[in-house]
Amino acid sequence: MRIRALAALIVLGVGLGAGSAHALQGGTPDGEGHPYVAFVRNGPAVCSGTAISDRLVLTAAHCFGAPGTRVQVTFDSNRRSPSAVFHAGTWHPDPQFCPGCGPGLVRLDTHDVAVVVLDDAVARPRYAQLPGPGLVDGLPNKTAVDLVGYGVEDFVVGGGQPVPARPSGLRMTAPAELHSGNSSFGDEFLKLSEGSCFGDSGGPNLLGGTDTLLALNSFVTNERCNGVTYSYRLDTAAALGFIAQFS
Repeated sequence: MRIRALAALIVLGVGLGAGSAHALQGGTPDGEGHPYVAFVRNGPAVCSGTAISDRLVLTAAHCFGAPGTRVQVTFDSNRRSPSAVFHAGTWHPDPQFCPGCGPGLVRLDTHDVAVVVLDDAVARPRYAQLPGPGLVDGLPNKTAVDLVGYGVEDFVVGGGQPVPARPSGLRMTAPAELHSGNSSFGDEFLKLSEGSCFGDSGGPNLLGGTDTLLALNSFVTNERCNGVTYSYRLDTAAALGFIAQFS
């Protein structure tokens, strides 16, 4: 994935030489815990994704370039495994996606969601479930949230600065908590306690212990990923309406 930064805010896309602090911070290998979470790539650009059916994978709109980009997707929990199978598909970002146009800090991305339509059906043991409209608005502060994604293992020091290390390729999962507040962009983004970093863009934020999607990883607040995570909500009319076009 590419790194795209606006001031101190870092979008969670990374290039081949970039990644996360311990992938999902505090995370553990996911194994087959979330078999619908995917690794999505277009050359050196990579993201995480979430299958909601045998043909549709959700990810972030900031991950790749032009609409219609061809991508490859694997659901293997170790995407570097020799047995990992990649499936071809076409990437469609929300046409209203606009980096720098959103209401958040330094006017970060808005409408940060995309759909990958796979060329062929790929059966999974189960799929993630879309939320009902406004689900997040009824959740109390510190609601448990499960983060899942592919990332890198750690930072190393290069030229006196922290440089993300090469990714291991493992799918990771980590617990987080919902942080409520009066942010100017809470109607579009979730604020989570911690966890996500480079390589986890487009990965799911799930209601704790369930397969119900709340949001997709979007951006963090510093280059070491040791602060809060912001994720694009999927329970809004805008997000659900865009996704419904492909159902």
